[in-house]
Amino acid sequence: AVSLARNTKNKFPQTVLVLGQANNKAKIKFWRMESFVFPQALAENKSIRSDIRAYLELARTGNRGLWDACKKYARLLLSKGDRKENRNPEKKDIDNFVEQMPVLSHYWTALESKFHEMLRDYTLDKNPDDIQYDWLLSVRDALFSAWQLQRKSIAGSDAWSIRAFEKADNIVNIKIAELNKNIQLLKEVA
Repeated sequence: AVSLARNTKNKFPQTVLVLGQANNKAKIKFWRMESFVFPQALAENKSIRSDIRAYLELARTGNRGLWDACKKYARLLLSKGDRKENRNPEKKDIDNFVEQMPVLSHYWTALESKFHEMLRDYTLDKNPDDIQYDWLLSVRDALFSAWQLQRKSIAGSDAWSIRAFEKADNIVNIKIAELNKNIQLLKEVA
């Protein structure tokens, strides 16, 4: 949309409607339709575009950490531990197990409204470091909240589920520690 406007302020879009779907052959897995309000500052400051890309990449990194933790949890649970004599589950079985877990959708749902807030915060007089700080907090909180949802879902489960969760927990804790380190660095600069 920005390229089509060719950096002409009066042609710059106020909002953009984004449509998409993911499918597996003829079966639609999910679809989305979102409307995004573009901040006026986006037309006047090209570095904001790279900031937004970096924020989205940070969210994807959090998602990858969450996915890895869910995958480890699923593998350990499906194999009933990590001893050699236990079965080694198929990758497809692990992926199917992870896809039915509410953790990842909870993560993205929590970040969705924060993303719209972040776009709205981009004004010419708003400090970009404050926006970055808020986004880091949002990603960390969404990651923590999503993983807590998993913790609560297995609280009354059997020992296998609890052991699998505890072994996968470290992956999320490492991601949260990385985010906390970046949050602290930004806090010290401010």
